[in-house]
Amino acid sequence: MAHEIVALFAPVPDGVVVDATVGGGGHAAAILSSRPGLRLVGLDRDLDASRRPGCGSPLRGRPSSTMLALAPSLTSSSTRARSAGSSSTSV
Repeated sequence: MAHEIVALFAPVPDGVVVDATVGGGGHAAAILSSRPGLRLVGLDRDLDASRRPGCGSPLRGRPSSTMLALAPSLTSSSTRARSAGSSSTSV
């Protein structure tokens, strides 16, 4: 599947891309390897995604990537705000 992901990014101009489900970083690493002009910001709701054995390692030490994580509590507070009748959430 990494080959298909890399092919999808072929027409994307150089710059910054966001991988909002970076997980272990395998697809992100494949994109960066094929596209040296791209920088990547990786996000994942799972705080432990990059800490699992073998996960996240494809991106470690790459100056063109930044790993971030979203705490599950952010999603929970958004859900609580919506169920309380709020039309917007500020984080």
